[in-house]
Order: sequence, then structure tokens, then C-alpha cells
Amino acid sequence: MKKRLNEKLDILNILKGLIIGLMCIFLYFTFSTPQASTKDFTSVQNGMLNNIDLSTMELKDNISIKRFLDLEPEMFENIIYYKSQDALNADEIVLVQFKSPNDAKTFEDKMKARIDEQTNIFSGYAPEQADKLNNSVIDIQVNYACMIVSQDAKTIHDQFLRSL
Repeated sequence: MKKRLNEKLDILNILKGLIIGLMCIFLYFTFSTPQASTKDFTSVQNGMLNNIDLSTMELKDNISIKRFLDLEPEMFENIIYYKSQDALNADEIVLVQFKSPNDAKTFEDKMKARIDEQTNIFSGYAPEQADKLNNSVIDIQVNYACMIVSQDAKTIHDQFLRSL
């Protein structure tokens, strides 16, 4: 009788261990996967560009987005594109909010192509601009992404992450 009771307690302890282990696995996967930002686009944009001097940059329209970035603005929930007014300056900032996380790959590929193209252009005559391009940032989050070419790329990127 006592032996049978010990066997039942052993089985209960094993089941408790399994349940606790499964709960830990569940919690790990629930909280370790990136979560989509619930912030609206304007808040993210303002937070990202807070205290950034944009006086030498121009907010571009959809035609420029298609021309320079080879992106269809309609595929995104929201998109902004700032480009330097000076043709000899490589500074660009792109912020997008995805309609679907599946659009991230397209965005990333197009931004890499843009940076490669600009690097090829500037490396021959403007090495300081090529350095900016080599230190550029492309960051994909769940429902937001950015591409930053600027002396302040790290600051802008940090602000982007905080604004999400």
C-alpha cells in the first residue's frame, strides 16, 4: 500500500515537472518573439526625428519614392522619405509602416540595392559620403522599418527604436 502511494506521488511529481516545463517553454516563446508596435506612424516619425536637423533635407513625394527607392508607396501603410537637397550628399532617411510583415523582405532588398547603388556612385569622388553609406542602418521591426544614411545614423536609429 505504501509502495503504491509512493508510486502515485512520483507520477504526480513528474506531471508537475512536465507542466512547469511546458509553461516555461510557452512563456519563453510568447515573450521572446518580437511584438508589433501599437504606436501610430506620426508618433514614431516624430520620435525618430526628434532634435534631428532636417534643414538640408527635403521630404520627397510618392513619385520620388518610386524613382529613387524603386518602391511602390501603396504597398505600405505609411512611408516617408527624406533626401538631401544637395546632390553631392548621400543623406537619406526612410521610415515605413508595413501593411503586412511579409513586405519586410521587399523593403530590405530595395534598401540594400539603394545603398549599393549610392556607394558605387559616391566611392569614386566623395569618400566621406561613401563612408556614411557604409555605416548606414537598415532596421526591420515587426511592422515598422527604417533606412538611415547620415552622420547621425546611430542617434536616429536609437530614437527610432525608442519611439516604437
